Amino acid sequence: RNTVAAPKKVTVEKTGIKKVKRIKKTRAKITLKSVKGATGYVVKYSTKGKFSKKTTITKKVKKAIFTLKKLKANKKYYIKARAYKIVDKKEYYSKWCDSKIIRR
Repeated sequence: RNTVAAPKKVTVEKTGIKKVKRIKKTRAKITLKSVKGATGYVVKYSTKGKFSKKTTITKKVKKAIFTLKKLKANKKYYIKARAYKIVDKKEYYSKWCDSKIIRR
């Protein structure tokens, strides 16, 4: 008798942005709420609150505390993040957290 195991439902806890601090004109230090078991985080930041493709940069980071570089001086940025886990070579994502503003 061959029984096929049902695929595991993998859930990833939602992260949140704890702290946003502009370090220099072109850098910001971001602190996320760390998610237990997460492989890393996907971060989107944009000069527009709607995160349109043209104005948005997406990057993956491994740690919950990281620095964004090459920001434009005197610009306001919006940032949001989500956690992800890799299980059996597949990526699973949490929902996006609420966006925050990186002020000048």
